Amino acid sequence: MAAAAREDELMSLPTDVLDIILARIPFELLVRTCCLSRAWRRRWESVRYLDIRLGWGCRGAPSARDLLRCAAPVVGFRACVHARHFHHLPTWFPALASKGVRELAIECDGVRRGHPDTPPYWVIDQCLFSCAALAVLHLEDCDMPLAPPGFRGFPSLVSLTLRGVTLPAEGGGARVEHLVAAAPLLAELRLDDVDVEELEDPTPPLYMWAVRAPRLRVLKMATRLDIGCRIPHCWRRRTSTLFNEYPLEGISCKFDNLREVHVTTNFGQQPSTMSLFSLLRCAPYIEDLSIEAEDISFSHRDDPYEIEEDDFISSGINENSFSSLKYVSLSGITYSSNQLRFMKFLLSKTESLQSFAVTFLYSKSNKEYVKACRVLRAFRRASASPQARFEV
Repeated sequence: MAAAAREDELMSLPTDVLDIILARIPFELLVRTCCLSRAWRRRWESVRYLDIRLGWGCRGAPSARDLLRCAAPVVGFRACVHARHFHHLPTWFPALASKGVRELAIECDGVRRGHPDTPPYWVIDQCLFSCAALAVLHLEDCDMPLAPPGFRGFPSLVSLTLRGVTLPAEGGGARVEHLVAAAPLLAELRLDDVDVEELEDPTPPLYMWAVRAPRLRVLKMATRLDIGCRIPHCWRRRTSTLFNEYPLEGISCKFDNLREVHVTTNFGQQPSTMSLFSLLRCAPYIEDLSIEAEDISFSHRDDPYEIEEDDFISSGINENSFSSLKYVSLSGITYSSNQLRFMKFLLSKTESLQSFAVTFLYSKSNKEYVKACRVLRAFRRASASPQARFEV
């Protein structure tokens, strides 16, 4: 009788108050409230704005029927998907689409990817693209899905994250390019450890693809491999394996809204360095710039590219390009002439700088570290931002 009385007390709460309480219960437990009593049998089905989270510790997976019984709209659905639950995805997506899901995050069990006993079913089903109301999409440790014919994009998408995602060797870049271009409101783009599928020889030429997102405010590209992405689109040739020309005059895209940038750059490779120059030239209002430098020795070229003074002049970068820049962070820095020249150029052109942080690969007892710090101090004395705080 006491338990029944407590249940009645909860049911006597105002509907909106009870909904708030129930929405905070983990989804697998929320569904089980149907067993409490006859009055509770379908109560959970009327809870709107659910944010469903399925962590790695979740023992079971909801069925599509459970999701279809949820009240619309469903705010978010975040699932850590074990191999044994992967088959649910094709049924989850249509159910979530019918509920107008706004935030979708799928993290696959990357530990078992490539395991000899694991079948190759890590390609996300096309039904994902039926979730037309998405504002946030996060995919992790899976293969990039192929959009179905006639896909018109996610008109409300503002944030896209691809982490540990593998692109098909043929046309993989085009999938991301189309997804970004078909999201007119996209403000945040994160490409973290995105890879390209390895095929047996002959390897197809790398597809050059572009980020076209004029409303972009946050950009993160952290990958040590060339996945064909160029920012912005300025390559005349759509497919190529050698990058001997870089026509800056071909740039047609501006990122006037871009405020925060995190990129990986190999200053020993011309395409990587020039892509960085191109980005800085086309995004004149960046406030926070973070660069993870690759070791020059990682370059596959026998004769590493050397930045010349003419490269800075021809890049089109001037004082106006850094008019809003306040925070600069560089990591993985070595006593590399290219990296030092870039830092000197950046400091000489930036007047609004508040913080300039450099993290070297060397230990403080290393001779190269001592020499690099000496050069950096000289750059600081000649800096256009004497008020900036230097951190080494």
